[in-house]
Formats: sequence, C-alpha cells, structure tokens
Amino acid sequence: FPTPTLFRSKPDTPRDLILWPEYSLMEDPVRNPELWEQLQSLTKETGSYLLFGAKNQPNARDEKRFWNTAYLLSPMGQLLGTHVKNHTVHFIQDGVRGTEARSIATPLGRLGVAICFDMDYPDVSRRLAQDGAEVFLVPNMDPDEWGKIQRTQHSLMFQMRAVECGKWLARADVAGGTSVVAPTGEEVARVPDGKPIYLDVQVGRDKGRTLYVRGGWCFPYVCVFVTSAMVGGGLVRSIRRRGHSTRTL
Repeated sequence: FPTPTLFRSKPDTPRDLILWPEYSLMEDPVRNPELWEQLQSLTKETGSYLLFGAKNQPNARDEKRFWNTAYLLSPMGQLLGTHVKNHTVHFIQDGVRGTEARSIATPLGRLGVAICFDMDYPDVSRRLAQDGAEVFLVPNMDPDEWGKIQRTQHSLMFQMRAVECGKWLARADVAGGTSVVAPTGEEVARVPDGKPIYLDVQVGRDKGRTLYVRGGWCFPYVCVFVTSAMVGGGLVRSIRRRGHSTRTL
C-alpha cells in the first residue's frame, strides 16, 4: 500500500483531487456568485479537482427545505456533477433525502461520491459500484463530541463498504475521521485528530465488480424467502395431518 504523508500546510505540488468534508460550506455555493467565484479560483490555482459538501437551498428563507449535497468541480472551475445524500441522519435537520446514486465520469476515472451516513448502509456504495465507480470519495462529518468507540464503529462502516465493493475509499472529516481504506477493508491512513491538517495519499482505481456487487447482496433475501417457504410448507403439512387424523377418528 502507498505510504501517506501528512502536510501541515498547503502541498507544494499539484494534487489530482482535493476532498473536503460534509457541510464544508453551510450555505448554497451555486447561488452565491462571490463564493462560487472563490471556489473556481481555488481549483484553477491548485490545478486540482475539488469535491466538497454544502447545501443546495433554492430558498434562503426556507431553512428546512434544502439538499445536503456534494459538489465536484474541475480544475477549470466547471461543475462536473453532484450527489445528494440518500440517507439523511435521523432526528436532526439534514435536508431532503436524495434517491439517486450515480458515478461521475471524469478524466481521473468514474468517481463514486457519497456523503457520510450514506456509507452506514450498503445500498449507496453498491449502486455506485454497479454504475461503474472505480473509487469511493466521501465528504464526512463525525461530531466533535463523539468518543473513541463511536469513531471506531463508524470507521468500520466505511471499511465494510470498501471490502464489499472491492474499492479504495477516501473520506474527509472535520473531527479526526479523515482516512483511507484499501479494497481489502484495511484502513491504511488516518489523521490523528481533528486539527487542521492535510492527508496526502495515493489511492487506486478498480473497474471490477465483486461477487457481492454482481448479485451476492441478494443472498440474505433468498435465504429469508427459502426459510419462509420451508416453514410455510411445514405448517401446511402439519395442518393437513391433523385434519386427516380428525376425520379418521
């Protein structure tokens, strides 16, 4: 696996892609011309793709009606694609849930973009892989007040998604969850805490599809169906035997 390097200042050489956390911007960047221009200037200055989390909020006065969105900008500042969080967090104001999970085609390859809680469920990563995603990139936000056990549990979710789909996974977090996972499920890089820091790491791309992605995810449902059929068949035979015994007596 590649050896990551931690940078405490801006890297002095261009990077293919810069990944920022979920809710990097607590407003709608597209509808703020000045902010959008600053983001475009950043991509042009760094020569890198920029993936970050922010709001898509058509009406600034309606604070509840927004979409928790990841935006991907090209090195020339063009908007290449977005992903709306499919699995919004329960009991908090996390926007209107999205329904699509599609990979984004770029010269770097097809990028599978998800947001934080999306990776706590298997469906988003699976659909991204089925749509040709070669790597997973995830803006993330683990609460600062979380303890060690909570952070470990959440990290395991990302590791599970990586091994299920056989993809490299990189996530950027605000409170120490920034990390990289190999297709084997091994976490190969992680920042030590939530202080401002750069994690500079090389990740691979894989166009293949695992058995799980190809259809293995259906196995539990098949087991439930077969088990239900066997139980139902047993009950029917038992009822028939009882009815036959009653008629004989």
